Amino acid sequence: MVCHNCMSSSAMIRTALFSLLVVFSLFGTPVSAAGGDVTLEELKRMINESEKLSEPIATIENRNSAEVGPTGREYGQKPLQVALSAFDNLPQSRRVLLDVRSNHSDGAHDMDMLAGLAIRRGIDTLVFGEHDRYTIRLGLDPIPQLLGISMEHPSLYQTGLKPFFTDLNRVRKKYPQLHVMAATESTPGYYWDGVPFKDLSIHNAERHIIALGIEHPEQIEALPSYNLSNIRGNKMLSLTIWLVATLLLLISFLRYRKGIFALLLLASIATLLYTWLLQKQVDPDVDFINAAREQGLFVIWAHPGTLSGVREGPMGVRLDTPPYSRRLFEAPTADAFAAVYGDTDVNTLPGGMWDRFMMDYMLGYRSKPIWAVSAGDYHEEGQAGEYLGNFPMD
Repeated sequence: MVCHNCMSSSAMIRTALFSLLVVFSLFGTPVSAAGGDVTLEELKRMINESEKLSEPIATIENRNSAEVGPTGREYGQKPLQVALSAFDNLPQSRRVLLDVRSNHSDGAHDMDMLAGLAIRRGIDTLVFGEHDRYTIRLGLDPIPQLLGISMEHPSLYQTGLKPFFTDLNRVRKKYPQLHVMAATESTPGYYWDGVPFKDLSIHNAERHIIALGIEHPEQIEALPSYNLSNIRGNKMLSLTIWLVATLLLLISFLRYRKGIFALLLLASIATLLYTWLLQKQVDPDVDFINAAREQGLFVIWAHPGTLSGVREGPMGVRLDTPPYSRRLFEAPTADAFAAVYGDTDVNTLPGGMWDRFMMDYMLGYRSKPIWAVSAGDYHEEGQAGEYLGNFPMD
């Protein structure tokens, strides 16, 4: 008689070993044990040896041993062997390197050099994550894209979308053993305040989101970041400039007896300002995430905990992008976030915001999870301790 309410010591051993096997299979990394790292094959061997210590599984009397039971396995077959066989068909883990910049944006190396390094260092999938457009623009609301000055940082907007995709497809054919993907690292939007040439600050210009799965130029052109759709200035300063400029033009037209032009000018500017002041403000992050998903892209928050976004920037402007970890876990949010990228990040600490978010998901309070990924944020070999392959995903 087998006691079904009691667990023998050998059964407990098998349970513990099987739990380790599940952990190994899910995460694709060796399991750390007292004697060193345990490989998948060693785990299987240990489980099989533990089977020899266990009681025989109960069989149904007078049944042929080849008869198939209701669970889909043969009677007499040990259940742990059935479980082990399920792991034989699991896909092998792939080493993925995300967010690598080439000389198509602000990276130092061409795609061939990066692909060669990736192959030599055991990378299976290389993702070029180029800046689609990296622009610091001081514009006059409500049309900052037309009226303003800007400084362009190297990006696909400067180097061209067509050369990038030509190079990408060439590298894919040249290195068939390497899976090559494309993404953008984009700035959803930013705003500035203060007085130009005095105390001007630009906020959130380095809050970046990765859009993964780019295959066509049209997907990039559809992103609001590429068209600077969500940049905003100092509203009061812009309004003051518009009123002063309108007044000066009206005086000029009236002085030369151009009354009809003065009326047209006044009506046009009044309509523009009225529409602008009543316009509902758009959340740049949400706008970008929605646009990227419409293009079938996987959306990832980049370096949310970095402190490097607060510093002096170009044209005497102060860049002010504080860590935005809390934003990751406010709906609507992206599909994933960079948890490992060579900088301080506390989002994955036990009991932290990610744990609480995922617990809400498992309890049914959230409709979808948010995944944690590793992102290389690679620009140049050896620069500031950067080496291709420093932050892979397995």
